[in-house]
Amino acid sequence: MTESENHSGETPTPRHWSQVWQLPSLLLGTGLFALAVYVMLPGEKPDDFYSVLENVNLSIQARDLEGAEESLRTWQQPIHERGSDEIKAWYDELWGDLVYFQQAAGGGEAGANYEMIITYYKDAIKRGRQMDTIHRQRLAEALIALGKEDEAIGMLGEFSDAAARHRHAVLRQVLERRLLSPEKDAASLQAALNRYLEELKSEPDDAVRREGEIWAIALKTGLLHDAGDSQAAIKVIERKLIYFLDRGGRKNTGPLYVIRGKAYQRLGDFERARESYAIAQDVLPPGDAQHADILVGSGQIELVQSDDVRQALQHFRSAEQKYRPLVGDPVHSPYFEALIGRADCEARLGKHVAAVDHLKVAVQLMVESQRPSKDKQDRLVNTTLSHHLATSDV
Repeated sequence: MTESENHSGETPTPRHWSQVWQLPSLLLGTGLFALAVYVMLPGEKPDDFYSVLENVNLSIQARDLEGAEESLRTWQQPIHERGSDEIKAWYDELWGDLVYFQQAAGGGEAGANYEMIITYYKDAIKRGRQMDTIHRQRLAEALIALGKEDEAIGMLGEFSDAAARHRHAVLRQVLERRLLSPEKDAASLQAALNRYLEELKSEPDDAVRREGEIWAIALKTGLLHDAGDSQAAIKVIERKLIYFLDRGGRKNTGPLYVIRGKAYQRLGDFERARESYAIAQDVLPPGDAQHADILVGSGQIELVQSDDVRQALQHFRSAEQKYRPLVGDPVHSPYFEALIGRADCEARLGKHVAAVDHLKVAVQLMVESQRPSKDKQDRLVNTTLSHHLATSDV
């Protein structure tokens, strides 16, 4: 056997660990590199619905309503398909918030908006959303707007003890709506008024509680006056004025002085009526709708007491031009009385064409009224007949 053959046939000598220790490190490094490449490859990532909805919430708070609506519509299908019940509930609540602020901005049809607000908020509650007091008040407002006042009142028990302001705010809205209702019921008004005053006792802010009490007393005495018991209205007002004047002066007391003036006017005490109207005019904020009551009352007193037709006309014209009501039945507002008073003065001054024009408006309002009262019908007819306008095309 040659030397070369003998050498090739020898058993190879095993490699020592010092010669191959790098191999495990190389394998581990290769594996980690492959894992990094895999992670970096584009693929489906988990949905972060929480961040999406938080951004929508921020957009709504910033009143970026268009941006919020676009996001809600974009994420509607993914959230409904893959979102948890908690996410879906929050999504519904945010839709309710969006429509609430869209309605506040005058967008869309009011009735449909309120229906959507109610639906979205109730769906959120069904999915387990724990609504805070502000959202519950918004739901109650929507219910009241659609005439579901009893359901709104029934929600008050869900408000926390610390939410007194929200409870009496809901009751105030109920009262304001019932005052505008054609089927105004004195008993239901009184019951809601008593509940409102009871809730108001828990209001921690003295200024808010004072304003609310004055508003409620003005409502109560106004109902007495409208029912023909002006003397009783005066007694309540005089007693309450002593209380309020000792605890803050005349601040916020304008509504009480307006009712006091109307009551004294009806009783024929024109001096006290003028005095009350003058105080109310000083106390009420500029632009307050109750200035119309003052102007109409002042005009009527001028015609009865001094026969100063031009001064009376100035009062009626100012009330008619500045204070046409935006809600409710105009026939049951000082605006209607201002129209009749203005026509009366114009006819007395020989401005018959203008008088006829304003009587036409009054007649049209009477025709459209949901609850035309007989006393206002009689006043309109008597004003027309007294100036020989019945034969016109009014």
